[in-house]
Amino acid sequence: MKSKLLPSIRVAIQIIACLFLLACMGVNAACHQNDVVMYEVVGTATAVDIQVTDPSGGTDKYEDQGLPWRFSYEGFENNQAYIYAHNNTEDGGITVNIYVNGQLVRTATSTGPYQTAVTYWDK
Repeated sequence: MKSKLLPSIRVAIQIIACLFLLACMGVNAACHQNDVVMYEVVGTATAVDIQVTDPSGGTDKYEDQGLPWRFSYEGFENNQAYIYAHNNTEDGGITVNIYVNGQLVRTATSTGPYQTAVTYWDK
């Protein structure tokens, strides 16, 4: 039981730190409404929890997703996009990518059990 609790606490701390960082950077500032933002998670993990910034600055959550996973938003209203992915398994690795208008703008990778990959794009 202890091995499951410690990764959960670590994940909670990482989420709080990332949300604080995003708040400090002004997530709600306007940008071009024609931007297409695509989030992607790839790797060898078999179950991943994912959180992304939606077009209006909110957060969408997807639990226990298989890989590869991709989701796009058109008319992105923010000047920042954020993706968080947590490996829910005891093995495998994950890479998160953010594409804006078809161009890869950010990537992050993590390996190992119960690890997290996080990145953001700031226009």
